[in-house]
Amino acid sequence: MKENLHHFVFLVPFKNVKNYINDCIESILKQEYVHFTIYLLDDCSTDGTLDAIVFQDDRIKMIRNSESMGAVANLYHALKTLNIEEDQVVVWVDGDDCLFGNYTLQILNYYYNEGFLITYGQYIDNFGRTGLCRNYTLDEYEDLRKATWKASHLKTFKKSLFDRFMKCDPNGEFLKDKEGNFFMATGDMAYMLPLLELAGYDKLKFVENVLYFYRISPHNDHSTYEGRIKQVLAEEIIREKSRINVY
Repeated sequence: MKENLHHFVFLVPFKNVKNYINDCIESILKQEYVHFTIYLLDDCSTDGTLDAIVFQDDRIKMIRNSESMGAVANLYHALKTLNIEEDQVVVWVDGDDCLFGNYTLQILNYYYNEGFLITYGQYIDNFGRTGLCRNYTLDEYEDLRKATWKASHLKTFKKSLFDRFMKCDPNGEFLKDKEGNFFMATGDMAYMLPLLELAGYDKLKFVENVLYFYRISPHNDHSTYEGRIKQVLAEEIIREKSRINVY
């Protein structure tokens, strides 16, 4: 069977990551696999992040918000408005993090050729610690919102899966708090749980390879007491939501 070369669309949300953004971009540009586009989603940075970017490449596109809205809303609007084709693969990389190694996209392309709709995987942080990402068992999958959280970096999914999500939830309520505002923390769980539920157990893939470098820094939500409280409260609301209906 001829290998299908998927096109990968990187969505890179960030705010005030002047010291890290070039590392992030470089880690993508140095991939041996070249079929990709990068959308840099600037959430009104005020530290000169945009001026600090040194790379010029036709595959890099810049989107700057007129007002700060947070990563969850940034991703939502990008996924709704950008011309991303349904067979393309969305890759979520935060602007202060990086891809790990030069063969990430070859590995992902292999799994998407196997028919998977969504992947999550293992990461390493700047202290050399690997994450706690693991396979979900079938029993855990039947009630993901009560299961231990495992679906972290690197997060990728077919755009067609997000399109199905939009049909089930046209106003993005699964991404919002009780006041109807997009979550300002714990966005990875808010996105991944409904997408995993929609994909079906046989269409999700845990990638054991370390594909992501997660930077422990003051930009992390959990780096402050207030940020950690926001995470905990958001997680409670996300887990209280019903399983998304599969049509």
